[in-house]
Amino acid sequence: MKKLYFLLVATIVAFSANAQLNGDGSVGSPYEISSASDLVYLSENPSLWGTEYNYILTDDIDMGSNIITPIGFSDSGTPTANTFRGVVDGNNKVISNLKVTEVLDETTDGEGNVTESNRNDGVGLFGAVVTAEIKDLGLVNPVITATGMNRVAALVGQPTAGVSISNCFVDGGSITCGGWGGAFVGASWSSVTMTDCWSNSSVLIGWGSAGLVGFLQGGSAAFTNVSFYGSSNGNKPITRVHASASATFLGVYYDATGSLDDDQTGDEAVGLTTLDNLALYVGFDGADWEIDPNYNFAILSGFLGHSTDLEIDAIATAKGLVFVSGKTLYVKDVEAATSQVKVYNLSGVVVAEDEFVGSEYTKTLDLAKGLYIVKVGTQTTKVMVK
Repeated sequence: MKKLYFLLVATIVAFSANAQLNGDGSVGSPYEISSASDLVYLSENPSLWGTEYNYILTDDIDMGSNIITPIGFSDSGTPTANTFRGVVDGNNKVISNLKVTEVLDETTDGEGNVTESNRNDGVGLFGAVVTAEIKDLGLVNPVITATGMNRVAALVGQPTAGVSISNCFVDGGSITCGGWGGAFVGASWSSVTMTDCWSNSSVLIGWGSAGLVGFLQGGSAAFTNVSFYGSSNGNKPITRVHASASATFLGVYYDATGSLDDDQTGDEAVGLTTLDNLALYVGFDGADWEIDPNYNFAILSGFLGHSTDLEIDAIATAKGLVFVSGKTLYVKDVEAATSQVKVYNLSGVVVAEDEFVGSEYTKTLDLAKGLYIVKVGTQTTKVMVK
């Protein structure tokens, strides 16, 4: 008898079997994840999951068309053999277009005929987790698909002995499964600690769902300075708490302008109808949070690879229209006859300046990717150079 694990997808990009991650997994030399191929490699090598290794993202990653199975999963025969444990330092980097599908646990006879098929517990970037600390990581537009499965999330499907998540976000995307699902954690029977996190994802779960953590079945949870602006089939913004579990809520908010509500036992979040005033998010540190000018709600600052801008995002100012596309700065419809343009980095240092006559101005910025402040006359605008 043998077990086969396979993807529920027709094709997947294959990478060289001799690929390896830089580092040795220790605190001083964590495994480095710098590309889509590194993340695929990690998802395909369970030997890198189970020894409380350390990992660090060294660059923003776009997964493109790659589809992976969870890093860590639990099967019916050996429930802890392939689970994940470790410390993941996102290093304020972003993983975009993450796509994760479920793993099947199949038993075959000697002729290769399937005699038993079970879906494994826990689907997400990290599926079944024993213990983990995940910090400073952003997920943009994740698509997590596990039709008919439970315990599903963009980040952690099922922690069994505790998970800590801090300074993380899940921006957009969707989580689709049978039940017990959320943006950050699907379901938990152990401790969950979540600090300084937000999401606006769509949680498309049949039952037992909530915005951030689908269901707390046991153990305890602590939510501090978190917010949810997305949608959930169950209309629960933060979590559901079973009678055998407990949770504390401090500085927890959600978008109350839609169908989300807080009228079910176990969730003590505060619904906001005005989202673009940081002062209303009591407890949120202005050094860590900001009101995004495109979303008009509070998000974490400090992720230079995360932009909510459109391909060409224009912000109207009193002096006209200022925007950046790629590395090109555009200023249009300026009222003054002569205007001065200054570009500052986030430390307040002038990194580019010029003066122009007329109502329009264009300049290619020889600057590294990141956030900058553009000042036209007396008006300032935040822009992202890509």
